[in-house]
Amino acid sequence: MVKALFRKQMLEIFDVMFRHGRNQKQRTYVGTAVSVAALVFVLYILGRLLYNIADLTCELFVPTEYGWCYFAVVGILATVLGVLSSVFTVHSTVYQAKDNELLLSMPIPSGLILGMRLFSSYVICFVFEAVSILPFYLVYWKTYHPGAVPILLDLLTLIVFPLLALVISCVLGWFLALLNTRLPKRIRNIINFAVSFLFVVYFLNICIRASSYMQMLQNGASKGNVGMLIITYPFVCMGKAALGSTGSFLILVLILVILASVVYLLLGKSFRSLSSTKNQGRTRAYHEKTLKASSLNAALLRKEFRRYLSNSSYFMNSSIGSILLLLSFVLMIWNYDQLQNRIVQVQMFSTSIPAVVGIIAMCIMIGINTISASSISVEGKNLWLMRSLPVSEGALINSKILLHLIITVIPQLMCSVVLAIMVNSDPKHSVLVLLVPFLFVLFTSELGMMLNILFPKLDWVSESNAVRRNTSTRLAVLISWASVLVAAVVFRRLPENTDLILYLYLVSGLLLMLTIGLYVWIHRKGESMITAL
Repeated sequence: MVKALFRKQMLEIFDVMFRHGRNQKQRTYVGTAVSVAALVFVLYILGRLLYNIADLTCELFVPTEYGWCYFAVVGILATVLGVLSSVFTVHSTVYQAKDNELLLSMPIPSGLILGMRLFSSYVICFVFEAVSILPFYLVYWKTYHPGAVPILLDLLTLIVFPLLALVISCVLGWFLALLNTRLPKRIRNIINFAVSFLFVVYFLNICIRASSYMQMLQNGASKGNVGMLIITYPFVCMGKAALGSTGSFLILVLILVILASVVYLLLGKSFRSLSSTKNQGRTRAYHEKTLKASSLNAALLRKEFRRYLSNSSYFMNSSIGSILLLLSFVLMIWNYDQLQNRIVQVQMFSTSIPAVVGIIAMCIMIGINTISASSISVEGKNLWLMRSLPVSEGALINSKILLHLIITVIPQLMCSVVLAIMVNSDPKHSVLVLLVPFLFVLFTSELGMMLNILFPKLDWVSESNAVRRNTSTRLAVLISWASVLVAAVVFRRLPENTDLILYLYLVSGLLLMLTIGLYVWIHRKGESMITAL
């Protein structure tokens, strides 16, 4: 029984690597190898970026008296990232899985079902935290050669530390599940968005103010600030264990085991009631109203918006790029004068660098949005309802692409306008700041739809599987980021006297041509493929 449940949960996590998204048949060895290689490549890029940061900062902070603060801040960063990556997965996997009632009707203890579902969430936390923490450990090992015992403690800490993020995700997931039974859907979604938005803000705040956090930990330790030491004590133990303290490691394990056990017991008491309830919030009394006619495209777009906002797992996991763009807009407005002065200083050496850096940053954030790359998959087994409507497949596809454009273009234009005002030394730069990201949004929306047509995932149990663990969404992000990298590498290979402005205009033309080509393929070949699903 345990083996069967374990196998089921692992297949839900990794089935995208072993089954083809269109017909759900077993992948060939080549297909599996390509899927694994794509995932490893994305993780490598993230890990490599963090490794470079660690390589620049390790020798500055680790040799000091409070070197443990360095790893404690890394632990805080990894925990926030782990919670951000798993909180909605815990909510949808534990409480909103479609097979909850089927499993609970079997002679299987509910605690065992809950434990296996939480284990799959732990695997997700572990992957993200390992990518975040391991680069800092590698730099530390390479620089200081600490010996076998500290390295062993580091590896063991890497295994047990994700339990903290899992505990926080479980508490928030339970809170979200409780909201499902008490509040209307609109209020629930606003609260879900606010929770995720705060975690993203806090994550970026840690990245920007890492040195300030280390100073706060040092002050709290030196002055004996009891409140701060209690709140940050697990991270303090993690930091000291990273430097080879066996006692701190044992205390950390004890704290995590106690927290995980308490949370597991509390969740077990409400798991059956919350996971099997059909109450989706308070109902409203029906009031007769006059129906308003609207155009076909407006009705389809309104339907897509309702579907998009109906589940927090869908709109949060597919719109992280828009959230980051909104945060960037707020930060640029908040620090406008400071950023303006820095841009002026940089433009004294090169007038193009601020505009190019801004374009690259916006394109990376745009590439994270996967609304169109998951819009067909989220229909699931109810795809026949969409196809039964008296409208063409082309109109349905356009409504899904238009949803992606609206959610992405609005924050992109907000950032582009502010950046264009900041780099107003040359009108050409301002035009490019507006043009290139906009064309990249068009390209990624069509690219995501093409990939979702080729690799739909319609047999999902939890909606987060259709959005996050889906071949089309992963390929969409990978290809988007790869295209930015290729454009940068190609320019580096060109002669030194190549005009950067001219090159960016050529890239804009290429993006426009690719977008038109994808649009033609979707409406010629893609429509017939959707009909055959």
